[in-house]
Amino acid sequence: MYGKLHCYIGDGKGKTTAAVGLAVRAHMAGLKVCMCQFLKDGLSAELCGLKELGIEVMSAPMQGFYMELDAEDKAATCSESAELCAVIANKAEELDLLVLDEFLWAVTMEILPEELVRCVLDACAGNCELVLTGACAPDWILERADYLTEMNKLRHPFDLEVPPRSGIEF
Repeated sequence: MYGKLHCYIGDGKGKTTAAVGLAVRAHMAGLKVCMCQFLKDGLSAELCGLKELGIEVMSAPMQGFYMELDAEDKAATCSESAELCAVIANKAEELDLLVLDEFLWAVTMEILPEELVRCVLDACAGNCELVLTGACAPDWILERADYLTEMNKLRHPFDLEVPPRSGIEF
């Protein structure tokens, strides 16, 4: 019944929101759900709400933007992200839905090695529904997707240098 791959990509707002909505729907239908975030600080409002609902939440927290980190912090981010991947690959068989938020960015920026990424995708195939978000993704992942949704930005306050707002953008 499960085992489909969803990819939410693009420069538009709503990728994480769509993934969280699906996680809530699945949880409310009695499915076992886990949400993991990469390349974020682990403090976003949606994680608090998911935890309150009883949905398991994990993250490989990171402060700031990856490209602005020093070499030591980049290495730590890579290591923590890889460790989280190993945990979720082992956990996949007990889940109905696994959401990996900003996972596609981590893959695209080569924070996660392709071999490990393939291991995670293979661990979910046939076992649990897998949702991946991120602005872009390698073609080999997109070709595997059963659901491929692109969110396109037409206008966003960020373009006018309006900072992200709690509860709206994070």
